[in-house]
Amino acid sequence: MDEAVQILDYVSEIGPQRSMVPELLRLRAVEQRSRGRNDDAFSTLKRALEIAEDHGAWAWRLRSATNLAAFLLDKLQFDDAKKVLEPVYGQFVDGFETPDLLRAQNFLAELHRSGTTGGGEIAGSR
Repeated sequence: MDEAVQILDYVSEIGPQRSMVPELLRLRAVEQRSRGRNDDAFSTLKRALEIAEDHGAWAWRLRSATNLAAFLLDKLQFDDAKKVLEPVYGQFVDGFETPDLLRAQNFLAELHRSGTTGGGEIAGSR
């Protein structure tokens, strides 16, 4: 929630920008999950990831993919979580000491330790 407040403060300072939409959607998904609206959160995260991809917003794409992978891990969908996060993480060639990339790296390591049970299709991915 502290991160959400920081981002909302930033947006109020600079004014709303289209490039911020994926991050704002990701934050909405965090709020939706906190209220138990998991289906809405899942849809919102997928939308955030798609918009970030469309805009070439790598940082927002990484954050959205990490959150979506965490959502899938909570549902014990290890393979799906890897399929979401690995390709996004794999596109980075530097900046691996940044908090977002460190978080994604640690998350991927956790997924690999957890095994590949519980996989399956990502709902609505076709």
